[in-house]
Amino acid sequence: MESKNKVELNPPYGGRLIDLLVEGAEREDLARRAGEGATLQLSPRAMCDLELLATGGFSPLDRFMGKADYDSVLDHMRLANGLLWSIPITLPVAQMRITDTFHGPGSFPPSGGFLTCRGRLGAVSQVTVGHIGPAS
Repeated sequence: MESKNKVELNPPYGGRLIDLLVEGAEREDLARRAGEGATLQLSPRAMCDLELLATGGFSPLDRFMGKADYDSVLDHMRLANGLLWSIPITLPVAQMRITDTFHGPGSFPPSGGFLTCRGRLGAVSQVTVGHIGPAS
């Protein structure tokens, strides 16, 4: 029996729905390694932003904004690639925690560990730093 009601969904903004969730062995490996690197406790607001990034709610963003996107959004209300975007999506971290935790863009300890963000129901997130900017 064929349905008479066909549902067509709007395409995701930017053309692709971002899905950063991991399953199976990769998820188990991340959970196992969660305590090896630097750990950061996120505010409820930052946790919501992280969840929206992970589940595609902020598509086409697949990470917190780097400097190019951040500056472009502030100056032109567009991502660096030209897509309309009005609100910077950044990971706010107190300056003291930045100097204690990060050893430069892209590395947490230089040994290649990663930053762990623990969320609700034991969710663990891996975050790679691309840019550390001043608080605004």
